Amino acid sequence: MFECIKIGNFKCIEDMGLKLGKATVLIGPNASGKSSILHALIMFKQLIRGTELGLSGPYMNFGKFKDVVFKHEGVESIHLELGWSRPLTYDLKEILHARECVINYLVEVNPSRLFQDLQISIDSLLIQVKGEGEHRIENKWVEPENIKFKGEDATLGVGSKNFFLFPIIIKSSVNELHKFNDFMSRIVDDIDNIYFVPISRVFQDYAVELDGKPYKDLSAEELYRRASAFLSTLSYEDEVFKKVASWMKKLFEIRVEIKPVPSEPSAPGVRRIALRTLRDERELGKGLSNEAAGILQLLYVLAQVALADKNALIMIEEPEISLHPKAQAALVDIMLEILGEGKQLLFTTHSEHILFRLLTHIAAGRLRKDDLEIYYFEKPDGVTARVSRLEVDGKGRVKGGLRGFFEHDVEELSEYLKVLSHEGASP
Repeated sequence: MFECIKIGNFKCIEDMGLKLGKATVLIGPNASGKSSILHALIMFKQLIRGTELGLSGPYMNFGKFKDVVFKHEGVESIHLELGWSRPLTYDLKEILHARECVINYLVEVNPSRLFQDLQISIDSLLIQVKGEGEHRIENKWVEPENIKFKGEDATLGVGSKNFFLFPIIIKSSVNELHKFNDFMSRIVDDIDNIYFVPISRVFQDYAVELDGKPYKDLSAEELYRRASAFLSTLSYEDEVFKKVASWMKKLFEIRVEIKPVPSEPSAPGVRRIALRTLRDERELGKGLSNEAAGILQLLYVLAQVALADKNALIMIEEPEISLHPKAQAALVDIMLEILGEGKQLLFTTHSEHILFRLLTHIAAGRLRKDDLEIYYFEKPDGVTARVSRLEVDGKGRVKGGLRGFFEHDVEELSEYLKVLSHEGASP
């Protein structure tokens, strides 16, 4: 589970740290810094995969370094730090007498310098990889050089798989050592288990070309290809399609189906598919180009959520886009199903309906208060983002209220009553 993120000198964030819950909700006015949290994690993911300091990659192109460094000035490094835990396999629990592995990964980046500090803790065992230079970890960065494994010395080196660590083969316990190697080599893969659902996710093509394969990370595809990747994946991944169809039925009382359609005359050999929505058995169905925006955007969200593996962190910008309040509340019910599958959610929202539904689930005992984190963002000086953690008790009550919502409701009601009173006083 991803447990914390620290960000420094990035966009409007000078220095900020957030504890992540199973569900983490970011609220606040427009342009207050909420999306910068999601973007920092995307930059981190692109950076670890070695793409131009993380500034340009499959998810986002941030421009130049000066475009994303705090206040667009100076040569100070951007700091990105991510902490998470990984449960040990059953075999390793027996071998190492521990329950989990705790990872902390810090990167500091500017155009002339890339610094990495990766720490892995398994009970009393601490391995650190710390150095400056290329993306690839080097042997000289590894501390300590040797560790005790089953009472014997094992030399730590840099493996070819995921540039990670592995003890050199020792005389005994070769099979157990292999299990340890396999586990260690997969740690950095956890970063690939972070998914991003951007604000641009409404596709209105009647039909798309059927690709030859499904996709795991839809937003890693170029924007013009995402509709095809999205529908092709639903065509190939039957279990994913069934899950998405089930959720759409719960939310909107509609059925979804994917059908082949005739090829274009200009491309007679190209296979094409279309997604249709149906509200009853007699209806012919609507294509994507004729469906409501709220349904379209949510199809993409739910598809990515269904595709993500257990322990994934799924980041969503404003899941409530174009949804009626009733549908927003129902979406939160589905979010609880998602959390129950061992997945994490991190999303921005301007919807009090989503927040109140989450709090209702806490009050009803369906969601633990410790599983929900709510952060309020603001820019008091118009430049630097500030964040406040909102404390929630076991009855779903927010200490101090939901900032930014009640104040506006009171202002709106006061203005409305004032208008009515003036109308009543008119001759």
